Amino acid sequence: GIDAYDFDHLPAHFKAGSQATDLTQASPQMDLREGYDSCIGAKGDSWKRGHRDMARKSRKMERELGAIHFEFAGDSEELFNRHAQMRNALYANMGLRPDYCTGWQGEVLRGLRNVDSPDFRSVLSLLYAGSQPVAAHFGLIACGVVHWWFPAYELAVQRYSPGVQLIDHCAQQAASTGVSLIDFGKGDDRYKTLFADRSVPMVKGSICRSGSLAARARDSQATLLSLAERILPAAINAFSRKAVERLW
Repeated sequence: GIDAYDFDHLPAHFKAGSQATDLTQASPQMDLREGYDSCIGAKGDSWKRGHRDMARKSRKMERELGAIHFEFAGDSEELFNRHAQMRNALYANMGLRPDYCTGWQGEVLRGLRNVDSPDFRSVLSLLYAGSQPVAAHFGLIACGVVHWWFPAYELAVQRYSPGVQLIDHCAQQAASTGVSLIDFGKGDDRYKTLFADRSVPMVKGSICRSGSLAARARDSQATLLSLAERILPAAINAFSRKAVERLW
């Protein structure tokens, strides 16, 4: 009885032979099954340069803001709300509506905070400088895989790259927390390609009932995105797609 089924972040092998896919991207991953040292030991010059820069900024942040410490799993309501405030401040800074963790989305996320089983649970990780959290991430852990979902950081300390430092601390503690892999989700953001050592093809699209209003609407969206990506410079193609998708 439905007119359309929209899917996103679907592993490509589930869509074999289908014509419903309109976008394919890779989901970068960091494989930690052999441990953090083994993982980074196999990386090249790009990682070495990135890690030196990360270490320099970490020392500077510690000198200027206070001792750095990391908490893999914070569970207080106050910390969860602080994470939401940081995330919404980033949205507002980007000119987007600061609606993270509101409405039905907020109900889902707060519900997930109460889920804690051996094979599926949520996690709120935090990086502190002194007594204040400067970066946080709320995501899911399923069968040893951290799904990197909602990262955030304090805009006032952006120059120290606290979000990247948070990922590094999470990776370093992977073994002690039962994590074997971090999945960053589709996209080629710099922080993803810096840490990732493998990727999985993902697809996005819709399966629609032929002739339905939903099918026509999604065809129009696909046409608009295709036109924008042909006309606009390549450097902002990704932004144009995200903007149109958010408005749709």
